[in-house]
Amino acid sequence: MNRYAPTPQRVFLCIALFFGGLLVFVYPPVQAPDENVHFYRAYQIAEGKWISDRRGDLVGGDMPVSLFKTIQPFERLYTRADRKTSFEEIYSFLKLPLNPEEKLPIAFRNTAIFSPVPYLPQAAGIWLGKAHYLPPLALLYLGRLAALGTWIFLMYGAIRAIPVFKWPLLALALTPMSLSEAASLAADGFTNGVSFLFIAVCLAFGLGPGKKLDLRHGILLLALAALVTLSKQIYILLLGLLLLIPESSFGSKKRRLTFLAVALGGCLVLGGLWGSVVKRLYFPFFEGISPEQQFAYLLQHPFRFPVVVWNTLRDSGLPFMEEFVGKFGWLDTSLPIPVWAGYWAVLVALALFGGDPEKGMASRTRLIIGGTFLAGFLAVCFALYLHWSFVGAEGIGGIQGRYFIPFSPLLFLVVYNRRLAGALPAAGPAVLATVAASTALASAAAAMLDRYYP
Repeated sequence: MNRYAPTPQRVFLCIALFFGGLLVFVYPPVQAPDENVHFYRAYQIAEGKWISDRRGDLVGGDMPVSLFKTIQPFERLYTRADRKTSFEEIYSFLKLPLNPEEKLPIAFRNTAIFSPVPYLPQAAGIWLGKAHYLPPLALLYLGRLAALGTWIFLMYGAIRAIPVFKWPLLALALTPMSLSEAASLAADGFTNGVSFLFIAVCLAFGLGPGKKLDLRHGILLLALAALVTLSKQIYILLLGLLLLIPESSFGSKKRRLTFLAVALGGCLVLGGLWGSVVKRLYFPFFEGISPEQQFAYLLQHPFRFPVVVWNTLRDSGLPFMEEFVGKFGWLDTSLPIPVWAGYWAVLVALALFGGDPEKGMASRTRLIIGGTFLAGFLAVCFALYLHWSFVGAEGIGGIQGRYFIPFSPLLFLVVYNRRLAGALPAAGPAVLATVAASTALASAAAAMLDRYYP
């Protein structure tokens, strides 16, 4: 085999490096979703403060005045497509020194409750910049580059590890939404990357012919499970994929049950500990929202939640699909409809025809994968209904397609069919995934340039 052949992971690496690096600098400061508050949280962690403060109704911490002065001018762009910036304006902020001792209290309560884990790459980049006395704008770009590099490492590992579905996984990793999040200071890039890698490693042992789970890979799985849990606790449901790994991989039924108990029990403890630490930081974002009252309402109306989910999908299904592929900024920068709709068509085609004709999928495996996706989908909906929706609301507030990216490989794996794998030419999946990802990402960069620059 040619050592320089265009394998899925190498194609991914080339596309991710080129377009990821481009988006890091094309995206104006703090224009990724909630990137302003992600910046504050990452900077706080870079200073060694892993738990945020609460002073009355202010949840966040003391931040350098220079960070605020760098961020605040670009907040005028939020949701206002008629407002522009320029590269000259952006890079003029390189003249603003950090002055880390001059601080003021800043609120960032929606990111203050996140654990430090998904911010470690960004915080490392910011720490490096602080050590060299760089200005806040340079810290932002170093944090973005560190986040992008970590995401590429995780996704490369996922595509390499997964035994089937490599080209579909590449296309999912390289949706413009996924890559734009990875090229920002948001916690989502790390969360998506570690979730994809966990899914890939579970499938490597769950679909393999009795592949032994040695100590090294066992530790890797436990570490990934912990990272997934501490990135966003709702994604702990991905641990259901551990049921894919057969008893033969562990050597005995007792070892399998012990491993599952350690993984699930350990992650529940980790998630519970962090939840108890930040419980005092949480309070509802809007008046009229109460998780306790919402939960009591659902107990009184046990059949109401399925209706709420249906209403949400009926009213917002197409926006979800668009947001999943790519809707940028503060949901104010869209891809052309043929681009995002066409990308969905490519994803479906790759799921149906991009498999391996030599590797099938048992009904039990399909059931576990589908059940894990359904549980994750409903859990995200339930959490958002509790925390972002008014009591008794007809639909789910605050929900966006990007929240389902960590579970997305499971949705497409459910329709995996080796009988259809030969329907495309041998190079078909590779060409389809490569062209679709490159075209969509070029369109995303063009949309950002048109939206933000004159």
